[in-house]
Amino acid sequence: MKTVNTVVANLERIIKFSNAKEESKIYQYWKIGRELCFGNKLNQYGTHFIDDVANGLQRKGFTKNVYRRRELYRMQKFHKEFPDWLNFGTLLSEISWLNHKLIVESIESEDKAFWLVLCVEKKYTVRQLKDTIRKWKAGILFRLGNNYELIQLSEIEGMKTHQIVTFDNRSYVIPTMDELANMKEIDNHSIQRDQLVGVKDIYIDERFSVTERICSFMEQIKNPYYCLVGDVVVRCEFTEGGPSLEEIIRKNMK
Repeated sequence: MKTVNTVVANLERIIKFSNAKEESKIYQYWKIGRELCFGNKLNQYGTHFIDDVANGLQRKGFTKNVYRRRELYRMQKFHKEFPDWLNFGTLLSEISWLNHKLIVESIESEDKAFWLVLCVEKKYTVRQLKDTIRKWKAGILFRLGNNYELIQLSEIEGMKTHQIVTFDNRSYVIPTMDELANMKEIDNHSIQRDQLVGVKDIYIDERFSVTERICSFMEQIKNPYYCLVGDVVVRCEFTEGGPSLEEIIRKNMK
């Protein structure tokens, strides 16, 4: 069984090897976070685990603030949020550790991948990212569908084809009934694959009410009549003679 001293020794090897190979600091911090997650999972050290590890690293001569208790907590959480380096590694290495800390500490888990890609695409500085997150939380900026873009409230209000629904400061941008009717009439041959969303990319928080879950689904799926299952375009059909999608939404939105 691992002990705290074993974890400290492993971290010492990770840091020295990473520095010798001139690996990116982000990859080093991710590996530190992985070791902390694995060590704590095996032993269930509890609240003192990170404190003991930080003290052990200091005794080894790692006195930089980056290896202190607070930063080690962040590295552990960083790995928990992005455990698969093969899928996220390229993106993770493209932004600074300061930006990573903002995302890890300020954004809910289900939105972190969105903000990671957004930060990379927009090349946000720390100040720009902090300001964008502030506006997001203040309800000034909204995420429109699954696009890696944030849009101003004033722009959404000018769209005749979208409406905003808010629940306890959580807002969703969803199609109007007229737009849903237009989506239903789109021909199979006219649908554009790059505008569709994969069913595996949809996240629904079951803690929310039925109505809010519908809004969350509608915002993410963009077009509820078409989706992607793997690489296959699937057209969704509803029970013949049953209530239409529009009627179900109207009923739950009252």
